[in-house]
Amino acid sequence: METPPSTTPADLTQLIRYVLTIDHLPDAEAAGRARGVLTSLGLIVDRLDPGTPGEAEVAALNSDSPGTEAIQQALEEAGFQLVNVTREVG
Repeated sequence: METPPSTTPADLTQLIRYVLTIDHLPDAEAAGRARGVLTSLGLIVDRLDPGTPGEAEVAALNSDSPGTEAIQQALEEAGFQLVNVTREVG
């Protein structure tokens, strides 16, 4: 299988981390639902702290993983609001 021209092999092995600030995450039950949403996107949930707002730290294995727009849409469909996201590659 050939690698698409816009993607280098190094891009496919980069770990991408997101720190997400999520509103409507008041308790452990809501955190469990949010964890399910994030893992269904193929993200690895390193940390998920409920609160108003709550915070999650997730990782994706490569640049083909979902971006912030897909994460936001999936969370909103589940009744959560993505307030802020920080993305870090490496």
